[in-house]
Amino acid sequence: QEENNQLFRLQMEKEQKETQRDQWLEDYRLQYDLSEEVVRERLAQLVPIDTSRKQVREIREQLSKIGYFNVEAIEQYQEMQEELDFLKQQMTDLSKSRKDIQELIRDLDATMESMFTESFRRMNEEYNRIFQLLFHGGQAHLRLDGEDVLTCGVEIEAQPPGKKLQSLNLLSGGERSMTALALLFAIFSIHPTPFCILDEIDASLDEANIGRYVEYLQSICHETQFIVITHRKSTMQLAETLYGVTMQNGLSRIVSLRFADFEDETEERSVDA
Repeated sequence: QEENNQLFRLQMEKEQKETQRDQWLEDYRLQYDLSEEVVRERLAQLVPIDTSRKQVREIREQLSKIGYFNVEAIEQYQEMQEELDFLKQQMTDLSKSRKDIQELIRDLDATMESMFTESFRRMNEEYNRIFQLLFHGGQAHLRLDGEDVLTCGVEIEAQPPGKKLQSLNLLSGGERSMTALALLFAIFSIHPTPFCILDEIDASLDEANIGRYVEYLQSICHETQFIVITHRKSTMQLAETLYGVTMQNGLSRIVSLRFADFEDETEERSVDA
């Protein structure tokens, strides 16, 4: 009888332990929001360790202080880590690109500075030469108003015959026009263009200046075709063809005249006479 009683007590104790175990597993599953399959998988991977009840209590206290553990945080951490690695790689690429662009800018600045310095030197020489041709003497040159050739301005200094060297603002209207023409023709001398349009550029010139302007224009018209808009007869005399607008019966009409055709017709009339 005693043995049966003892067996019954053991059986009851076993059932209590199993019930307690099942309750612990359910609490664990609910606390960490896990499925039963995951719980069974983790139980299968458990290994025995030598841990006292005091240590277990301390661990539980530490876990309770940590609070709720989000299992998805591991995946979120991995995703954030991948995104961080990607951004770090982008930062590295951007830093390298920035250095390459800065190096390219330095090379371009050096090349532009060298090209500008050489072009400025040639421009200065041509400008002084053409200025002397247009003014029949004197001198003129260009001057940079700063040390950085890529950002500084350019000042024009001119000295017509019989006058002192001075800035462009102190010259008369005709002298300023001739000085600007000298600079324009200097540019054409270094970089010729197929054609050029001059719109009443001689409006402020007197007859003496127009004569020198026309004389120089004739010397370079074989390199560039000039379309000249003017009201000055002295300038019209150098043209090969004239175009004008006349009014007939209240309507505007364009007329043209080729001097070569006019000269041929004049010669024929002289021979017939």
